[in-house]
Amino acid sequence: MRILNFIIAAFATLNISAQNLEYTEDGLRNKDSLSQTFVVALLPGKSADELFVKTNAYVSEFYKNPRESVKSEIQNKMIRFTTIERRVFRFRNGPYKTPLDFRYTTEIRIKQGKIKYEIVELEITGSELVKGRYPRVIPHGSNWTDWPVFKDNGKVRYPDIKDFIEKYFKLQLLELTEYIKNGTKKDDW
Repeated sequence: MRILNFIIAAFATLNISAQNLEYTEDGLRNKDSLSQTFVVALLPGKSADELFVKTNAYVSEFYKNPRESVKSEIQNKMIRFTTIERRVFRFRNGPYKTPLDFRYTTEIRIKQGKIKYEIVELEITGSELVKGRYPRVIPHGSNWTDWPVFKDNGKVRYPDIKDFIEKYFKLQLLELTEYIKNGTKKDDW
């Protein structure tokens, strides 16, 4: 529900050029430079210490088990955390709408006035058993056992999945940078 509310609220602010992500046959890439697996968000006027503290606070505030989510951290330099989201998206797979689960690891590298945002591991699986297993969403491969986003000729097989992955991670980065800039999440009670 948090994601749905945030997606609705954030559509007006999606034109942030430094934060464009594209899902390619090689995975998630920087849209402006496809050789890069990361994007850099500029946060002028913020020290490395302040960025590190705010990033840690973000994980503590938005994650159910922040101690279990944080996999690695180096004071004022880097934090790596894992996210698990159940039934994030339903895509049309023939006559069915299939729910998908996301499991990914985010690495935030911190320098004076900027952060480097990178998804270092991404696993997307079906939420329900199909033929005795949980199928995976993969960039390319066999359509018999998994759901490849791209066909062998490079054309997109599942454009709705590709678009959702791109928007989802762009919004995750936007949510993080807004939290760093403005402090705590909205608390209108």
